[in-house]
Amino acid sequence: MACLSEQLRAVTAEAEALRASGGSAVAVTGLHAALSRSQRELTDLQTEYSKAVYEMTKAKAEHRELAGRLDKWRNDSGLDPSHPDPLSLLLEQLATSQGRAAATDTALQQLR
Repeated sequence: MACLSEQLRAVTAEAEALRASGGSAVAVTGLHAALSRSQRELTDLQTEYSKAVYEMTKAKAEHRELAGRLDKWRNDSGLDPSHPDPLSLLLEQLATSQGRAAATDTALQQLR
């Protein structure tokens, strides 16, 4: 965008110099057309930049939300956040709870 801004300044300065020197109307009109094109390009680029910034901000917010959900899930599920493989940890917890359930069933049967 800096390049287009410099182009705009250069074309504007050239148009003013031509106008001040009494240059031809055709040359001035051509410079004004070039200036208008450059201004449109600059506006388009600024619009694209604004959209990109918006999308990036939206993506960052979404990432923060998902990271927060993941942390909450880890805390609620009792997972160790530093554990390299949460799935294996969950399977271990499942096996432990199944073992406890089996032990409880055995104890209940013995009480009957």
